[in-house]
Amino acid sequence: MKKNILKLMMISISLFVVSCNKDDNNDREKEHPLSEIQGISRSTGDQNSNIVVVNMQGGPLYELMDTAETIDFANAKNALWVDVQQIQTLNPALFNLDISFADAKTRATANAENVDKVVSYYKSKGKTVCLVGVSYGAFVAEDYIARYGTSNISKALIVAGRLDMENEFWEKFSQGYDGEYVYGADGKFTYKFVENKTAKDRNLGRLAGALGYKRFTKLWENVNGLDKIIYYYGTKDEKVGKLTTAETDFLVSKKVTVFSVPDGTHDETGSTAISKLKEHFQIK
Repeated sequence: MKKNILKLMMISISLFVVSCNKDDNNDREKEHPLSEIQGISRSTGDQNSNIVVVNMQGGPLYELMDTAETIDFANAKNALWVDVQQIQTLNPALFNLDISFADAKTRATANAENVDKVVSYYKSKGKTVCLVGVSYGAFVAEDYIARYGTSNISKALIVAGRLDMENEFWEKFSQGYDGEYVYGADGKFTYKFVENKTAKDRNLGRLAGALGYKRFTKLWENVNGLDKIIYYYGTKDEKVGKLTTAETDFLVSKKVTVFSVPDGTHDETGSTAISKLKEHFQIK
C-alpha cells in the first residue's frame, strides 16, 4: 500500500502518481478484458470480496478440478477464488500425441502467463491478490514469481514444491515417466519410476519436468518482495521430495516464511498448509 504524502509541497506529485496509476490500471483492463480472464479462469466464492485467492492447481491434470472442498476445508468462503487454467486444461488435444521435452518447456510457459493475466486484472480492480499453489501449482507459482515478480500480489502460499529438484528426478519426467521418492528409516531416499503407457500420460510427465528442471534459487536471486511468500514442505514428501538445506537456507535468506511438516507426506503437507490459508491471507 502506498503511504499518503502529507507535505503540502508534495500534493501535486501525489496527484500525478495517482493519475498515472489509474492510467496504468485502465491500460491493464484494455490489455486483459474480463472476457479474456473468464476464458482462462473460473471464479467462485464471494464476488464482492476485496481478497482474491488466485489458485494454481496440482497435477498436472487435463481438467480443472472442483475446488469447493478445498474452500470448505480452508473455511475461506468469504474470499473470491479464481482457479487459473493451465495449458493442458485449456487445450488437452495438444497432448494426444507425444511431444518433445523442448515442446513441453515452451508450452508450459503459458501457465505463468495466464496467472499474470489473472493477477493483473484483479490488481487493476483494486483487489488484494493472494496466490496459492500446491504441488504442480507450486511450480507454476514459482515460475510466475520468477518471471513477473511480486509487485501485484499481497501474499503467496506455496506448498509441496521445490526450488532445485534433483536432476535424476526431473530428467525421468522429461522422458515421460512418473515417479516418487522412497524414504528409508534414516530419512534418506531413493527413486522409484514408472513408465507411462500412453502419450497423454507421458506428456503430463514432460509438463511436470518442464517446470521441475528450473533452478529457482538462481531465478529468484534478484526478485524483490520474496518476504511475501509462505512456503510449506514435508520432510517425507514422496511426490516432489523434501527441501534440501541449501533450498531452505536460500528461502530464509530471502525472508520467506518457511514451515516444515515433520514426516509429512505430499497430501499431509497440502492439508496442513490449506488449513492455515485463512489465517495467512487474513480472510475474515
